[in-house]
Amino acid sequence: MAATCVLLPGLAADRRLFQPQLDALGARLIVPAWLAPEPCERLEPYAARLARSVTLPDGPYVLGGFSFGSQAAQEMVRHMPRRPAELLLLCGVRSLAQLTPWFHLQQRIGTLVPRAVAQRLYAPYARRFARRSGLAPGHAQLLVDMARGIDPAFLDWSTWACARWRGEPDLRHHGVAVPVRHLHGALDRVIPDPLGHATQTLADAGHLITYTHAAAVTAAIEAALARADAAGSSPG
Repeated sequence: MAATCVLLPGLAADRRLFQPQLDALGARLIVPAWLAPEPCERLEPYAARLARSVTLPDGPYVLGGFSFGSQAAQEMVRHMPRRPAELLLLCGVRSLAQLTPWFHLQQRIGTLVPRAVAQRLYAPYARRFARRSGLAPGHAQLLVDMARGIDPAFLDWSTWACARWRGEPDLRHHGVAVPVRHLHGALDRVIPDPLGHATQTLADAGHLITYTHAAAVTAAIEAALARADAAGSSPG
């Protein structure tokens, strides 16, 4: 059976973040829904629960995620029912150094804003972010639509969990290391890559690479799937 890719979206996002890739890859791309977190649940136990909830098709697979989803994917590796062929990180968070002072400030301020007020601000913020990112109208609308559907409680939890992530997870499955591929925008100011973790950098890209550089992201997923297929067909 052909390899599949399980990708987790970013903060408060859903499968629409990967719409260009879903259009290109169809059933070979799986985007699980986020689970509701337990009270005060850190990312590590949450990711273990999420790993147990994912239904994997037969055959090899690639595990990955975008931004916050990359943190969750890294924590999921050792809890997955089968070892992924590789880990694919898009605008990935590999180190706590990537969480900027501005991110931490926004996270703290977010806890002080009443949720009913915050909910009214999500869509206008998404519109501004879409304009600054140079999104095409259809992609901008997807971003705004996702913002309108944000659950404030989940957003509060996920930013809290992101900021308190311990980092440097064990990227082994039953003792076997999982190789990592990491695609990042050189101009990403949301989650920068100051330590140069990325294995591939898009020179003119910011944060929303699944939209602005959709073809490059799709190509990275296709390459990961091809490697997984080749590894799965190798003897032994």
